[in-house]
Amino acid sequence: MEGEKMVHIIDLYSFEPAHWLNLLQMLSARPEGASHLRITGIHEQKEVLDNMTFRLTEEAEKLDIPFQFNPIVSKLENIDLESLRKTEEALAVSSVLRLHSLLENENEILGTNSPSASKSSNPNQLRRGLQMGHRTLGEWLEKDGSYV
Repeated sequence: MEGEKMVHIIDLYSFEPAHWLNLLQMLSARPEGASHLRITGIHEQKEVLDNMTFRLTEEAEKLDIPFQFNPIVSKLENIDLESLRKTEEALAVSSVLRLHSLLENENEILGTNSPSASKSSNPNQLRRGLQMGHRTLGEWLEKDGSYV
């Protein structure tokens, strides 16, 4: 996301600030300066997000990086991901340990909640299994005919 003024990362399972602390340090070392970084962290426990907010905000202030952390206390399945996106931002999605749970929930909706059942599904069922709401992950990430 080189050259972007605003970078937004949606962390689908925000539980550990270490990798974001490393990112902040890397951004501060860039010769052209750091982009404005916005991280939206999603987790079911408010305390986890409070810790993330404190640690990341503290580090960003220390490094003088424009930063915003948006905590969302919720199950991932209840989030309208489309509403989190702003058009002027470069968007990245971190799905460490969570993407499989979205797919699992979609399989349950389709009535195919076992791995063997999803392997035997026809391509149309698999495509529906990848949908998030009415949009596939690819469609959600698509921007002006290309992928971010």
